[in-house]
Amino acid sequence: MQITVIGTGFVGVVTATVYASLGHQVTGLDVDERKVESLRHNQVPFYEPQLEELLKKEQLACRLSFTTDYAAAISQADLIFLAVGTPSAPDGQADLKYIFKATESLAPYLKSGAIVVVKSTVPPGTLEKIETIIKSQTQTEFFTASVPEFLREGSAVYDTLHPSR
Repeated sequence: MQITVIGTGFVGVVTATVYASLGHQVTGLDVDERKVESLRHNQVPFYEPQLEELLKKEQLACRLSFTTDYAAAISQADLIFLAVGTPSAPDGQADLKYIFKATESLAPYLKSGAIVVVKSTVPPGTLEKIETIIKSQTQTEFFTASVPEFLREGSAVYDTLHPSR
């Protein structure tokens, strides 16, 4: 299966690396060229046990790559994880601008039957807004799902391989 993970923060890098270790072809996609370049050189910007070694192994096996190119990363993907940040807005609500921007950017490149999965922590109703954004830009058939992340720092690789829920 071809998987793209949008967002190369903690959740995105762990998700991309672990799914690659399960034998999938995975592309990590981010708009930040510096982050992408660091990851291409096996430099993880945070410490998580087992992650850096696993990332190196999967890149060497050509199952894991990183890019800033939406067209290349999305057009072949069967499964797309949205794992971008949702910082708090000044009023305390989740700021969804990164989720919506990523959605707008991926929509033109979706292949038929692709599944868009939201891993970011978002409020109720966000999935419907994502569907509306995609439908406004393409006639391509797609599916959506929400799988919020419950990773614990220090055991994120294990948690992804052995989810409690």
